[in-house]
Amino acid sequence: MDRWALKYAEHCTFVVACCAGKELAEQFASELRLRHCLNVWVDDDDMPKWGQLGCQGFIVGDSRHSIVCKSTSAFMQATSLGAGMRSSVAAVSIAA
Repeated sequence: MDRWALKYAEHCTFVVACCAGKELAEQFASELRLRHCLNVWVDDDDMPKWGQLGCQGFIVGDSRHSIVCKSTSAFMQATSLGAGMRSSVAAVSIAA
């Protein structure tokens, strides 16, 4: 994901949101060497009502913070930049 974040930096921002606290978010970013993604965590009192596990796909938002796609194709099934990601990035670019 970090490679995509660097490659498509002019078109979108990749956000990694951890729902298990700051420490796990920092460990995850360190182990995956995330340098170009925005790494955030959600506190227990702000837990989302729905979400998407990253390896199962991405949630895509636009520049107005609206959800463009609730779930792309599964990340683990993508090779290079899979069709689901391409269409999602295009949707963000169009919506922006």
